[in-house]
Amino acid sequence: MKIYISNYLSHSISIINYETLETEREIILNNNIYPHHFCVDKEENKIFIPSLINGTLYAVDIISGKILDSISVGGSLSQIFIHEDELFVSNEDTNSIYIINKYTLEPVTMISVDDMPHGFSYHEKNKRLYVPCINSIVCIDIENKSIYKKIDTDFKAWHLEIDEKKEEIYVSTLDGK
Repeated sequence: MKIYISNYLSHSISIINYETLETEREIILNNNIYPHHFCVDKEENKIFIPSLINGTLYAVDIISGKILDSISVGGSLSQIFIHEDELFVSNEDTNSIYIINKYTLEPVTMISVDDMPHGFSYHEKNKRLYVPCINSIVCIDIENKSIYKKIDTDFKAWHLEIDEKKEEIYVSTLDGK
């Protein structure tokens, strides 16, 4: 098993051996790619990296470290999640989740959400994506590609994590509350 670590300011992704915690290698990216969130497609040996800086989604080969493909989505791209043959990418500028075909990088659809969607999490059992926004958490049914439910909050949700065993959601906020 491998651990993948984004090195935002170093424009790279470190690959760590899980058992020894030794760095096996580092994928050096172009100077315009700042990896923050990313997802790994082990079957295709690709890493998908949304750029917060230039609104581009990159497909990078894990073995060679070369950019295989890219698509300009625009805006401030943040979190990314892969489900079957689709990529779900949050765009903080357009307040939306873009759904993109992972093989062709062609757009499938877009779902509008509330302000500044950022660090979302997937609930495997109910097949829903929980998206934290500035004053809400939006729950997306990924099979129907639609909003299932929206919960208004009085805090600025930034990242969230789901504990499926306890059926709890843990939220960190943008303002540290």
